[in-house]
Formats: sequence, C-alpha cells, structure tokens
Amino acid sequence: MTGGLEASSLTADQVIGLAQDLAASEQLRQARRTLGR
Repeated sequence: MTGGLEASSLTADQVIGLAQDLAASEQLRQARRTLGR
C-alpha cells in the first residue's frame, strides 16, 4: 500500500478480500515451511 488516499478509497469488501488473501498466503507460507522440514 502506498498512500492514505488509495487506502481510503477501498470498499469494505475490498479490504476484507485483501485481508483474506494475506491470511491465505501466510497459511501457505507456514505450510511450506512445515513440509520443508
């Protein structure tokens, strides 16, 4: 994210979508780390 103007123009649905994407990618990262051991 760059500026406050862009962030404030996001809709609630977009914010929720971004949060879910971040959570999913974090879960993938942890899963790969676990499998890599």
